[in-house]
Amino acid sequence: MDFFVEHYLKEGYPEEYLVCLFMVVFDLKTKELTYCNAGFHICPLLIKDEEHIIELNNGGLPVSTGIHPDLLKYGDSCHHLSPNMTLFIMSDGLPEQQSENGLYQERLKKLITEIYCLKPTQIVEEIHKDFTSFLSYEKIRDDITLVAVKLS
Repeated sequence: MDFFVEHYLKEGYPEEYLVCLFMVVFDLKTKELTYCNAGFHICPLLIKDEEHIIELNNGGLPVSTGIHPDLLKYGDSCHHLSPNMTLFIMSDGLPEQQSENGLYQERLKKLITEIYCLKPTQIVEEIHKDFTSFLSYEKIRDDITLVAVKLS
């Protein structure tokens, strides 16, 4: 992350530009996940089973030339990996979408605990179907990104 921040600041991007970045490394030999979060306020989720849901919440500020460089320091965090864990990384556009039923966030949390054991493509398909049903005819208000990674 330090390398990215250093080079981003050298480029001289305008102060109003913000970069939110989540970096993750899976070490399959040591069975560890190491991650660093710059600006993701919707924490990625690491799910072992319905009762073991870990929020990867070491979030820092987004990267920007408008933020003093001393505040752009990020630390790594680690978690031990178990077989069949699922990692969900998403932008805030998905859980913060509103419809007449409220925010999608609570519905998404419940759905994730029901479908985490599926293959990643199936997970994304199920969330897409459920999200479309939730929206009804509402307009999508933000960009949406979802990544699902299944560990075997």
